[in-house]
Amino acid sequence: MAKDFSKTPCHGVPREEIPWYPTVKADACIGCELCYVTFGRKLRIPSSR
Repeated sequence: MAKDFSKTPCHGVPREEIPWYPTVKADACIGCELCYVTFGRKLRIPSSR
């Protein structure tokens, strides 16, 4: 069985404070939606777009 790392810090940072989801740089977005196809609902898109 794999070791449960969910309660141990990651490089000294508590894991619940780390944003583990993929994000899109708004200024790099060209609107192709490939990131949405790849990451689906886990994707965070900045509202400045």
